[in-house]
Amino acid sequence: MADKDYDKAKELGTDNTAMMIGMIESMAAMAPDSLQEDDSADMDAIEWGETEIDGDNAVCHYSSPDQKIKKLI
Repeated sequence: MADKDYDKAKELGTDNTAMMIGMIESMAAMAPDSLQEDDSADMDAIEWGETEIDGDNAVCHYSSPDQKIKKLI
């Protein structure tokens, strides 16, 4: 995802994940050019923490360079 290789990301996920990646890809294509700059350096700065899995749901905790702990549900 950080490399914007959406096809490869779809191959590595489940069918549901592939659909979600497709939506992300579509939204990214509609973003203005100023927002489509290479932000892979920002992705490298993310520190991934604990992942909680409950059946079909998962919550991934991470912190960004601003050191705030966030959740990806």
